[in-house]
Amino acid sequence: RAHYCRGGARDRRLARIENPEDDSTIFVSLHEPWLDAGALDTLDAGTRPPTERVRLAEKLIGEIWDSTTEPILIAVDTAEYGGRDFKAAVAVGTHTIGVVGVVHGKSLESDFAEAIVWLIEKTIGSSRGRGYTVCVERNRDTGLIQELKRRGVRLWSERGQKRPGFLTTRRTRPILLDRIVEAIEGPDENDDGTPRKLGPVRVIPSAELAMELRGLQDIDGKIQAGKGAHDDLAIAYAIALFVAPSLKIRRGASTRRVSTAETARPDYAAQLAAIDRGGGPS
Repeated sequence: RAHYCRGGARDRRLARIENPEDDSTIFVSLHEPWLDAGALDTLDAGTRPPTERVRLAEKLIGEIWDSTTEPILIAVDTAEYGGRDFKAAVAVGTHTIGVVGVVHGKSLESDFAEAIVWLIEKTIGSSRGRGYTVCVERNRDTGLIQELKRRGVRLWSERGQKRPGFLTTRRTRPILLDRIVEAIEGPDENDDGTPRKLGPVRVIPSAELAMELRGLQDIDGKIQAGKGAHDDLAIAYAIALFVAPSLKIRRGASTRRVSTAETARPDYAAQLAAIDRGGGPS
C-alpha cells in the first residue's frame, strides 16, 4: 500500500498486479494504456461495490449501484453465446450520464433479454413505463432485438431508420472513442483557460468497467482490448455516451434537462486522499 501511494503510474500498476486487493486487479497489465494513466488512477479511486450483485444466468452477472428518478438509457454490446466475447449492458441516467447498473457475461439471447428487463426494473421500477430506452449494437446481433421485442421493451432506432439498433462503422467508431476520451480525461483546460489536470468528468462506480477502460490499447492503429482481455463493457459505455445526450425520454411530469452545474460529480480528491492514508475508496 505504501509503495502504491509513493510510486508513479507504472509503479502503481505493478503494485496492483503483485499485491491485488480484489479479484479484478490481478488482471491489470503493464502495457501503456491508451487513456491517460493519471486519469485512470483517479477513475479507479471513484469505483465502489454495488448495492446489489446477482447471478442472472450461469455465466451472467447483474450489478446495481443506484435507483434513479431520471430516465435511463441501456446500451448493449452483443456477442455470440459460444464465442470469446462477453455480452454487456450498461445503464446510465440520460441527464447526468452516470452509470447506475450493468449486466455482463455469457448467456443465451433469451437469458440476456431477461437480464436487461431485470436491469430496467431495478433502476426505474418497471419495463412497462416510458422512462427508459434500450440501444442494442446490431453488428453481431443474433436475435437479442427480437427477444426484447417479444418482451415489449422500448428500443432505440436511429433517426430515419426503421430497424432498431446502433450500427458501429468506420464512421461511428472514432466518435465512440472520442466520447470515452471526453468522459475519462475531460477537457485540457479549465473554464478560465488555464491548463487542467486530466481526470474523469462522469461517474463510473463499476470497477470492472474501469478495468476494461484501462485495458484499451492502440494495437496496430486500432483501439481495442489486448490479448486475453475484454472491452465489451467499454464499448457499451461508449454507445451510452454517444446516444444518451440526444434522447428526450419522458419520466413522470418533468423532462427538464439538468445543467452542467447540477450534474453529479464524485469527490475524487477526497477518495485519492483516503487511499494515501491507507483506507479504501469511499
